[in-house]
Amino acid sequence: MLDDIRHALRQFAKAPGFTATAVLTLALGIGATTAIFTLVYAILLRSLPVADPGGLIRVGDNENCCINGGMQDDWSLFSYE
Repeated sequence: MLDDIRHALRQFAKAPGFTATAVLTLALGIGATTAIFTLVYAILLRSLPVADPGGLIRVGDNENCCINGGMQDDWSLFSYE
């Protein structure tokens, strides 16, 4: 195993352009994955910071805002049951 690591390091030293490209690609991939997971966790997976999230209600500014077929009823998390 130690010989394999030494061989890999020698190959990386012989081709610094490839090494930089590989490291940059891995860094961008890991960073993008981390950012997407952080957003999904913050928006969808983490529960609301209230004592009883099931008891929340939505107050609208017009008569058909929050009933079936309302303006934002299709996508709102608070309307989802």
